[in-house]
Amino acid sequence: MDLQAQITELNHLLYLHFDKEEAVSKCRELMHNYEEGMKDATEWGLPVAPKKPREPRKPSPPKHVVADTKVHTKELMLLGYLAYLNKAVKKKKILKEAQETNERLDDEYGKQLVKYDKEHAKWEKDMEVYTDSYAKWQVAVKNKREENIEKYKKDNAGMLEQVKQLEAKIAKIEKEIAATTILSAADRNNKHLINSISLKLSTGRADSIMMALNMYDAEKRQEDQFRAQLQMDAFNRQMETDRRKRWEAEQERAQWSHNRQMEEYAKQTRDYERQQAKDLEEIRKAAERK
Repeated sequence: MDLQAQITELNHLLYLHFDKEEAVSKCRELMHNYEEGMKDATEWGLPVAPKKPREPRKPSPPKHVVADTKVHTKELMLLGYLAYLNKAVKKKKILKEAQETNERLDDEYGKQLVKYDKEHAKWEKDMEVYTDSYAKWQVAVKNKREENIEKYKKDNAGMLEQVKQLEAKIAKIEKEIAATTILSAADRNNKHLINSISLKLSTGRADSIMMALNMYDAEKRQEDQFRAQLQMDAFNRQMETDRRKRWEAEQERAQWSHNRQMEEYAKQTRDYERQQAKDLEEIRKAAERK
């Protein structure tokens, strides 16, 4: 096979890859749209769920009033022993008021319980109706979703037919690529490599596929080395940045420690000077007393 025929076959192989990519992309887009549409379709026109009755809240027992017949410290301070007499006189009244208050609380609690029992009995009946309605609603939702799915499948059968056609086209292209003998099995599935070889042959940079492959491998090694060097440079820059940050942090800690030491030294100096002044003052006063 002459050079021009090889270039033609390489270009055809490259075209097959582009054609396959386009078909795969279109197939994925169709399937995505179909599946998303199916999700939406399952929620179309669903019956509204019945509202669950709210359970009434049981009233809490009342907190009874405790009659305060003790004499407190404050009362004793104000009235003295008269506080005991005053409390004794009022004791009967205090006990009666506490009893009346507790009876009123118990009466109110009893009425609340009667009301609660009626509301709870009604709630239990409402729950029976709700439970039955909820079960029927679940069946209705299931049936409606199945109906929606069947309708969606029927309305969008053409979309699935397009997917099948694209899948058949992809399989045919893959079979045609596999039948190509101009490159090895590994190389004929590398679109970037095929394009590079075809370009080198078309521009005269290489006069054979083997020479073009060797050039491609050399360029790939250079590219890998360049990328590795970039990664190493980025790593070194990050290491230098981290090292500088650690050094700055250590400098800040050292400065803070120095400042603390100086503050402590200044405090000790002030304390010493105050003590010296105090001692001198005591000596002076002692001398004056003599």
